[in-house]
Amino acid sequence: MKDLDLKERLKRVIDDIHIKAPHLNINTTEIASYETRGGILNKQTIKRIIIYLRSSGCQWMIDNGGCSMCGHFVGTTRGKKIDSKDYVEQFKKIVSEIDFTETPMLCVYNAGSFLNDNEMPDDARVEIYKIINTIDKVKRVIFESRPEYITEEKITELKEYIKDKEIEIGMGIETSNEFIRDICLNKGFKVDEFKRALKLLKQNSIFSLGYILLKPPFINEKFAIEDSVNSIKWAFENGIDIISLEPVSIQENTLISILHELNLYRTPRIWSVFEVLRRTSNIGTIRVGGFEFFPSPFLCTSNCEKCDSKFLKYIEEYNKTNSINVVNEALDTKCECKKEWLEDLENDKTDIKENINKFLEIYERRNR
Repeated sequence: MKDLDLKERLKRVIDDIHIKAPHLNINTTEIASYETRGGILNKQTIKRIIIYLRSSGCQWMIDNGGCSMCGHFVGTTRGKKIDSKDYVEQFKKIVSEIDFTETPMLCVYNAGSFLNDNEMPDDARVEIYKIINTIDKVKRVIFESRPEYITEEKITELKEYIKDKEIEIGMGIETSNEFIRDICLNKGFKVDEFKRALKLLKQNSIFSLGYILLKPPFINEKFAIEDSVNSIKWAFENGIDIISLEPVSIQENTLISILHELNLYRTPRIWSVFEVLRRTSNIGTIRVGGFEFFPSPFLCTSNCEKCDSKFLKYIEEYNKTNSINVVNEALDTKCECKKEWLEDLENDKTDIKENINKFLEIYERRNR
């Protein structure tokens, strides 16, 4: 079966899920959410604030169905324009409530690409930049964008209004495997676009952050580990500054949530997270994400009830220290589920295309 046919059939599934997803009553003058998490800035343990603006949503989702693991669209207006003044009011309001004294890192996310004028109006974006520039305690600010919107014009504007602060832009490369990115994830861009954006960021002394997904849909655990390791190595070889390893979390109203419902997908084990770190943490700066989403996921990376809380603390500690000692301590943990994990790695020989076809047959039969 041709890859294009698989892609079109999977996109029809995603479109069907989006049509059935509930519409929320949204106040566009209030942010969606915010949270504080630990992190590292210039080798110092710090706190970072993550602000999720209420937005019109990702244009890639609106035009092309979006990514197969992403459920952010439910918390947006799904393409209905939001006034610039509402975006600015959202940001002003939340910033006035935050004490930045001990939080020198600020992440501003809009469930899409901050640099796309159709998702974030230019005048609103500039006003947000100006506000950020007045917050003396913030030393680094992070935005997200698809690579096609990272242009000379947008970078010039960004640097014009945010001065004397480090700037970081995150891009969802997800994997160096083109088939997985295009067919399994429906990302819609090639590595050349990523490389072009990366070069532009470097030329302008802006830090680049690459999101690497651990265990995309239709991928078994062993292949997922290898894919993440290879993708992280590839990203650093191509000049990325920072990696955020993103073990898949499951949000409602996503293709991956349907896979889970059909018992065709299990979120990656935390053992796998630390195995990837064991093999890559010496290459460059790596964070572990996978929790920072709105709407919140109903299922995240896990091992078992006995050791989950312990391993989540290991993730927190690793994100604060980037220490290989934390990685080794986690992997040396004694728990019965480690044997199950190792057996899964040994025994799961399934093929990606077989997994896709199996899912499509079940889904299409169920929805005739």
